[in-house]
Amino acid sequence: MKMEDVKGALGKRVHYVSKKMFIDADYIFRAYILRISENGKKFQQAELKDLCENSIIIVPLEEVEVIETPQD
Repeated sequence: MKMEDVKGALGKRVHYVSKKMFIDADYIFRAYILRISENGKKFQQAELKDLCENSIIIVPLEEVEVIETPQD
C-alpha cells in the first residue's frame, strides 16, 4: 500500500501476505502507524484486525494490498 491509499483504505478490507509467517489472508485496516527511530529512520506500519477473531497484527505498510471494491 502506498501512503496516498491510507485514508481511503482505513476501516476497509485489505489483503496481507507474509511467507515468513505463513499468512495469506484478508484483514480490516484499522490504523496507520509512523515510527521514527533514534537515528531518524522512518517506519510506516499498518494495524490489521483479523476478520474472524479479536486479534490484530502490526505489519509493514508496503506489504499490505488494497482490495479494489467494484463501483456501482
